[in-house]
Amino acid sequence: MEIIFTLIVLLVSTVVAFGQQKTVKPQEEKEKRPVKVSLLSNYYEQDGDRSAVNGGWGSQKLTSFTQEAGFYIPVKDSSGYKLHVGIDHFTAASLRMIDKYQGPVASGASTTIVAGQGSSVSEDETRYFGSIGYDFANKKKHSIFTPTIGFSKEYDVASINGGLSFAKYFPKKDIHYVTALNIIRDRWMVIAPGEFRPLTATDGVDGGTGGSSYGSGSGSGSGSGSGSYGGGSGTDYYNQLFTDANNRRLAEPSGKTIEKNGKKFPVDYRTSYSFSNMVAFTINKRMNAAVGLDLVLQKGLLSTPFHRVYFNDGVHVDSLKEVRIEKLPRERFKVSVSGRFNYFLTNKLALRSQVRLYADSWDILAFTGTIEAPYKVFKSLTVTPFYRFHKQQGTSYYNGYGRHESSPETIPAGYYTSDIDLAYITSNKVGTALRFVPFNAFGISDEDDTKKILNVKSIGLRYAYYKRSDGLKANTVSFELAFEL
Repeated sequence: MEIIFTLIVLLVSTVVAFGQQKTVKPQEEKEKRPVKVSLLSNYYEQDGDRSAVNGGWGSQKLTSFTQEAGFYIPVKDSSGYKLHVGIDHFTAASLRMIDKYQGPVASGASTTIVAGQGSSVSEDETRYFGSIGYDFANKKKHSIFTPTIGFSKEYDVASINGGLSFAKYFPKKDIHYVTALNIIRDRWMVIAPGEFRPLTATDGVDGGTGGSSYGSGSGSGSGSGSGSYGGGSGTDYYNQLFTDANNRRLAEPSGKTIEKNGKKFPVDYRTSYSFSNMVAFTINKRMNAAVGLDLVLQKGLLSTPFHRVYFNDGVHVDSLKEVRIEKLPRERFKVSVSGRFNYFLTNKLALRSQVRLYADSWDILAFTGTIEAPYKVFKSLTVTPFYRFHKQQGTSYYNGYGRHESSPETIPAGYYTSDIDLAYITSNKVGTALRFVPFNAFGISDEDDTKKILNVKSIGLRYAYYKRSDGLKANTVSFELAFEL
């Protein structure tokens, strides 16, 4: 209900904004402000051998290509619309392992599951996302109030989000204060690993031919694992996600299903609330700083349904080991404190530094430090080398492939994961950014060549190399073009 109420407020605010736009009289209009456009392309690739889909080992090879566009459309004074749209296409080798025991894996996500064939998820996925907001600016009070609403959609996850932000400038003390509240509601299509699903089912949640929607029929389930979650006659993998080895309920499922490509899948939800605050201030002509506080509360499905966990059962054959679906708490609280300090050494060289301390209710602690050194090579060209260091203390829920201890005393009430992102890790990231800001404006002129109808404001290029202590390596390249219409 909270997210619905927030979205209603945002929609009403947008309608009001439209009304204000229509009531502006010509004599009230000042100099026309241009429409600002930002286009961003980003390519990312990584490789490693600690795939959580495969229980902590196997390829983490992934590539992603993202295209984003941002628009600022002025309306009145300093107010205006903010639009953001994007598409992200990625290929993840680990997704092929979701149904690794079901025979040849087909390339399409819509492949029907039949005995010995097919997969529910393709290694190629595409995500679409977008948002719209409106800046309610008050020049006299030096403030901006911005409601925002957005969405994200990919194969197994659909999200809606809403947010409210407020920015205030105190000119006498030269202080900027920004606060924001955001809510994200995710709907997950629960896809379990292949050995936890019946191969002969025509329905994603059926237990077999003639079964009910939650698998209580007479059809036989199938599973390769030898543990209590490894399958068996009439196995209901949906309920396995919410019960322990002794069949005790750990959480109440939603009871809802979603139909995808002719099959029904269980549905679960996640809601994330975030509250952030930042104060930026000037120390003197050469120094400025900022401090921030971020709080996040998440409730619902926080584990990934197709992540496996293998146990230390003495079996060395992968297909015969005790295997279960990753299980994590359904609530998580995060807090982070950050600080930023900028120092201008000369008119051409500056140092920008930032530190961040993080902690959460899963006992993860982390430190991140970043330093950048923007150098103005020419009047219009700035080169910025940067370096980031990250160190994280992992959660006690984590253990590697085949290292979780299985016993009736510990497992039924416990949580377990082999997702290396939740483990003890250190990482280093280094790269360089180039930014070109033309002082002699160039772009596209009108037919009479009297004025610019497209004015290029900046061109940016950024490259980064990332390496983590578990062996994961990544490269990313991004290109940005900003112009005005």
